[in-house]
Amino acid sequence: MTAGGEFRNAFTKRFLSLIAELENLVHRHGYLRVFAGVVPLLGIAGLLGQLLGIAWLRTTIATILALLFLLASAIAFAGTEALRARNRKNIELLHEYADALYTASPVVVREWRQTVTIERNGDADIKRELILEAASNGVPRHLAVNLVYYGSSPLTERDKRRIECTALHANGRDPRNATRANATSTWATSRNKRPKLNVYVHLGNVVEAGDVVTVRWRWPGYSADLMNGREPETFDVYFMHKVAKFEHKVIFRGAAADNSFMTRNSGAPNLKREDLGTDVVIKFSQKNPMAFQYYAFIADFR
Repeated sequence: MTAGGEFRNAFTKRFLSLIAELENLVHRHGYLRVFAGVVPLLGIAGLLGQLLGIAWLRTTIATILALLFLLASAIAFAGTEALRARNRKNIELLHEYADALYTASPVVVREWRQTVTIERNGDADIKRELILEAASNGVPRHLAVNLVYYGSSPLTERDKRRIECTALHANGRDPRNATRANATSTWATSRNKRPKLNVYVHLGNVVEAGDVVTVRWRWPGYSADLMNGREPETFDVYFMHKVAKFEHKVIFRGAAADNSFMTRNSGAPNLKREDLGTDVVIKFSQKNPMAFQYYAFIADFR
């Protein structure tokens, strides 16, 4: 091997070792702490260069600082993306095995209630309450729910990360005393080719009759296209399993004072509209709804 080849090999080994050490440092302490710890040292060296009048030292320090900033940023970004990808894969595997697990006593939803509050800027607060039947103990249980996005604006990865989702589990005897339940989520595509957020609520080994599971989404811009007048939006309910009763309520903030707000029934049973102050409340409900059938209404600001 030539001298140049040996030099390149030696440089590559040292450089990769430095990258690995920096990656480990950023992982253990965080990007900001590492950067904050290095800047004072480089600042001292730059100050000495200024006092001594050594121009090359000041230039070298500034160059090292810029390179360190770019390198640490790249390491932090790459590490975060790798961690997110690994986390997504693990959750997808968990959901796949959860769906495949056989149980003679599945979790059955007795009642389904949902309240959607749409703010004037299109942000949505969606609260879904599910009252369960009893399931035999001793086997881990999960409850799968989902929420479909109907907007025309594409969802970016940043948009998806801004969505907050929480789950609570309470006994039917005292539903106000709810504790947080573990929940995992993945993105999929709905039957009508829309982005769908699947949420799996992990209930543990005990599910009693009357237990209440509450899933809440805070979704920025969920109905922005509707509230900005760009296009109408469908609010629907679709069940794949039998439930005894459902009730769906949508609150449109400030819509009562807007004469351009219109709604049209699209198979929603017992559809009712009520104006409460400046808000409009649309409700529909039914007992023993049919599975695999859409119940919906359409809202529009035209």
